[in-house]
Order: sequence, then structure tokens, then C-alpha cells
Amino acid sequence: MTIARGPEQDGAPPPFIPLPPEPALTAHLQPGERVYWQQATDPAARHARRRRMRWFAGSGVVLGVAIWLLLIYLSWVIVSEDFAEDPLHTLVGVAVMWLLLGAIPVPVSLFFWRQADKAAAPGFCALTDRRMLQVGGQELPLSEPWHYLRHIDPAPTPRGYGSLYWRQVQETRRTKEGTEAVTYDIGFLYIPAPEAAAEILRRWHAELKAASGPMLERFVRAGEAGGLAAAERTGDGWMLAAPHLGYAITIPGDWQALTDRFRFVGRMPVGRGWRVWRADDAEWNALLVLAPADIAIRIVARDGPLDRRFDQVRDSAWEGLESGRVISSNPELAIGPWRGFAVTRAAGGGGLFGIHLGRSDVMRCDMWIDAGARHLHISLMAPEADAMAQRALNAVAASFRQG
Repeated sequence: MTIARGPEQDGAPPPFIPLPPEPALTAHLQPGERVYWQQATDPAARHARRRRMRWFAGSGVVLGVAIWLLLIYLSWVIVSEDFAEDPLHTLVGVAVMWLLLGAIPVPVSLFFWRQADKAAAPGFCALTDRRMLQVGGQELPLSEPWHYLRHIDPAPTPRGYGSLYWRQVQETRRTKEGTEAVTYDIGFLYIPAPEAAAEILRRWHAELKAASGPMLERFVRAGEAGGLAAAERTGDGWMLAAPHLGYAITIPGDWQALTDRFRFVGRMPVGRGWRVWRADDAEWNALLVLAPADIAIRIVARDGPLDRRFDQVRDSAWEGLESGRVISSNPELAIGPWRGFAVTRAAGGGGLFGIHLGRSDVMRCDMWIDAGARHLHISLMAPEADAMAQRALNAVAASFRQG
């Protein structure tokens, strides 16, 4: 376990300070992201997972041998009875039977065998100034913004390691009897001493929560004074650049960015395709930003000129039902070199395409920008009564630039 803390003051726990990240974590960190705590996953847990995966792979081999012996017997019976009457159809039927049943064990066994190697790969858990993440080998199976923490539930095992959960997700699955709700936990897996890690998580979350408000205020003041570059240097802000789409923005330092690739036109729900933003990732055209103060931003880039007119968006009955009443509009919006329009609506109990913000009254500003070879649809959402959140979104919108 590696943890960096500053000097104690008046008996209070010392604050977290940045520390050098482990090499396994470095490739998954965002620009300017700082690591405060890191913990290697337990080797015994990894080896136990590898043994289970190899047991499944071995079971697949045994099952495959049994299926192949059965197929050999059935093929012999079918050929001996029907070959003389219809040779072609008999051989085709045998071939289809082998194709449908005989090929199953091979990919199943290979899948579990490869999973065994991944399960045994060294892993790390980490707490940064923005999120909670877990790395396994070259993969990033877990990345959660710090404000996703809902509870802290350590789950030790008799073997000395365990898990540390902080929120639950519920999914509805279809069954023969109808539907059922399935709940599963999200958190760090296979770590030594989860109770000790839980105490660190509590202090880390409390520290970030206490710092989030002042950080947002400093970001807003810097943005309104035209000094977001200074905010990036101090860690109060960080830049997201999308050179393949031709734009860049600056967001507060503890906001989380996700990306996705949309290949269709229409409503774009939040699904499993969203992944953590990385500077070297150019295979996306949709950006989602989540913030602790129930703020959300979504940017979607599409090729070609604007496909919506100002009056279509302002007077749309569908937009009114979904996003509420129009409270302001701008038919001649200018952001840097780009031109477009904006419509702001207020609604009760709203959300941003599947994200429920937890507030009953929200404001959503939709901006449509002509960016030359493509156009951008930018959605900004914040609580209607939160003036600071709205000022923060204005500062982020003002930071849009070519990049």
C-alpha cells in the first residue's frame, strides 16, 4: 500500500499529497491527474481467480470430448442408415451437426484459458484527485468519479483479502416468469485489508468533497477573468483536446470525462459504450462530462453542416415535452470562430439522456454550432437554483476553442 499525506495540523488527519504513480497506472491517468493512494491487488486472490478460470477451461475440454464422442456415434448411426438413399443430404446433415455442436467447446475453452491469464495479471487500485480506478494488466476494468460514492462497505474474506464496495447498480432482466431486478456491487476487488482501505476511502472522499466547492469557485473566477490557462496549471481545471474533431475545452479539475462512438442519428442514451477519456483516443465523437454538483455536459460531433434550424429546435413539441419550457434563446450564437444558435429550457425532474441528476428542477441549454466540416450539438445541464453551477457551465462554454 502506498499513501502520501502531508503534515498533521491540530491533531487532524494530514491531507493527501500527490505521489509518483505505479507504472501500471501511468498509462490510464488523464492529463494532470494526481494519485493520492495506490494499492496492489492481492497475489493470492489473483492466483485463486486464475485457478478457477483454468478449471472452467478444463471443464470445457472434458465437455468437448464428451460432445465429440457423442457426435462420432450419431454420425456413424446417421451415415449407416441414410447414406445409401441420399448421400448428399446425409453428409450435409452430419456436417451441420458438427458445425453447430462440435465447434462449441473450442471457443469456450479458449475464452476461459485467456481469462485465466488476465485474472493473474498484477493489478492496482488507486484514488486520485478525480476518481477511483482499478487496473488489471493492460486493462482498466473500473473507473468511477469520486462523487459516485454512496456508501463504504468493506467485504473481507477468511483468506486475508477481500473487496471494498461503494455503490450498487440494479438491472432488470427478463426471465421465463417475467422480469427480475438484479443488484450488484461496484468497488475495488481482491485487495488486502479492505477495512483499512475503507478508512482511507472515507478520509479521501471527505477531503475531495470539502475541496470541490472552493475549487469550483476558483475555476469560475478564473474563467470569468479569462484565466483558465492558470487554472489548468494549478489543477483547478484540466483541458480536454479532441484534435480529430477540431475542438478543445477546459473543465474543473475534479470533473470526469467519458467518451463514446455514436453511429446513428436520434436520441443517444447513456449505455455501456461510454469509456474514460484518454488523450490518445481518437475513436469517438461524443463526450460526456459529469460533475459533483449535479452538472452534466454532452457534446456530439457529426459530419456535415447543421441539420437543425433555430426555429425547429425552439418550437419543437418533442423538445418541449422532453426538456420543458423555453426560458431564453439566441439565434446568433458565436463561440470563437464558430456560429450557431442556442435554446435554454427549464424542466422538473429532468435528466441528460439517461442521467438523472437528482434535482427536481433543472435547466438545460442546447447549443448547435457549425464548425465547418462538421457540426456540434452541445447540451449543458445544471440545477435551476444553483447559480454557481450555471456560472461554471458558462465558463466551460466560453472555453470552447479550436484544438
